[in-house]
Amino acid sequence: MKNILITGGAGFIGSHVIRRFVNKYPNFHIYNLDALTYAGNLENLKDVQACSNYTFLHGDITNEDYINSIFGKYKFQIDIPNWKDSLIVCLQRLNVQKQSNA
Repeated sequence: MKNILITGGAGFIGSHVIRRFVNKYPNFHIYNLDALTYAGNLENLKDVQACSNYTFLHGDITNEDYINSIFGKYKFQIDIPNWKDSLIVCLQRLNVQKQSNA
C-alpha cells in the first residue's frame, strides 16, 4: 500500500481532497497533516475518520523535526501540499532526502 501525505486537509478545500482520495483510492493510505489553526476543523472529515485507509496527523509543516520524523516513519511515496504549504513542504522534503542520502 502506498502512503500519500496531504497537508492542510482539515480545511474546506483540503477536506474535499481528503474525502475524494480516501473514497476513490482504497489501496492507498491517506495521511492528513494539519495544524488545526483558523481554517482546520476535523468536523469536515467526520465521514472518513473511521476509514481504514485514513490517518490524521496533528502537526505543523514548519516544524522541521516533526516533518523529518513523519517522513521517516511513514515513507510517503506522494505528498500533496495545499497551495500555501507547497513551498515549505517541498523544502522540507528536499532536506529529508538530502539527509537520507548522506
